[in-house]
Amino acid sequence: MRSHVFAAHVGPFAVFLALLGLIPLVGDPAGAFWRAHPEFWVFPLQTVLCGTLLVCWRGAYEFRPFGTSDRTSRWKSFKSGKIKAESSPQLQSRAGTVSYLISMGRRTSKRPFSPAR
Repeated sequence: MRSHVFAAHVGPFAVFLALLGLIPLVGDPAGAFWRAHPEFWVFPLQTVLCGTLLVCWRGAYEFRPFGTSDRTSRWKSFKSGKIKAESSPQLQSRAGTVSYLISMGRRTSKRPFSPAR
């Protein structure tokens, strides 16, 4: 399953770059119009082929609402007390940083930033 996901992410990009590299190889300024200006048929071909690959591999992509990820959902679970910091080194680090910032906030004034006058 992992190779399928890898191919779904790398495949369209590889096809896009391969077709982009085709332009200087096919281009011939003294040739026919399609050889003199290959970008007029390579760019639409890129769009169609990459779009087709994206549609064919659409099941391999995981979409989430903007701004959410596994890390943010784990952090929210940690903050709510559903999981403990000991279960993840990343959460231990983040919990330590947050508690440090909170303690620093208590030591400073209520205004975190005072512009120079």
